[in-house]
Amino acid sequence: MSGGKWEYIQYRFIDTIEDIKREIDKSGQPLTEQELKDHWNGPEWFEKYPEDKFHYKYPDEVIFEFNNAVDIISKAQVYMQRIDWLLSGDDGDDSFLKRLKEDLNKIDSKETYNGDEMRHLAINYAITCQKGYSGSFESWLKDLGPKWREIANSK
Repeated sequence: MSGGKWEYIQYRFIDTIEDIKREIDKSGQPLTEQELKDHWNGPEWFEKYPEDKFHYKYPDEVIFEFNNAVDIISKAQVYMQRIDWLLSGDDGDDSFLKRLKEDLNKIDSKETYNGDEMRHLAINYAITCQKGYSGSFESWLKDLGPKWREIANSK
């Protein structure tokens, strides 16, 4: 069954987390050549307003709160995922509590997956299931061991 109680909205949380992380990474950085090319004004604009060649630089206090948001949203995503699987019958009470604790510990130890990694893992898991695998995603991922990162980052 693999969840679906809330139409998998918890995966939108991952997208939100990635968006916030990108904003943090871009803060104060120069625009890329592609961003300059795609900008709504031409090169003359940047000659007149050279400061616009950079992404907005958020104050340190805002970056701090962005990082807090990433942590809170990450935890909310874990809770939604685990409760979704419990309510959908994929997990029982004991496995819910065990997996919730494991997933929250991953966040606390920063062993999280980014959105692209999670999408690649989900696709590979679906392909494996089509080939006859009937275990849970967590079991499949656990069986991969350290090899998961290689699969997650494959194109």
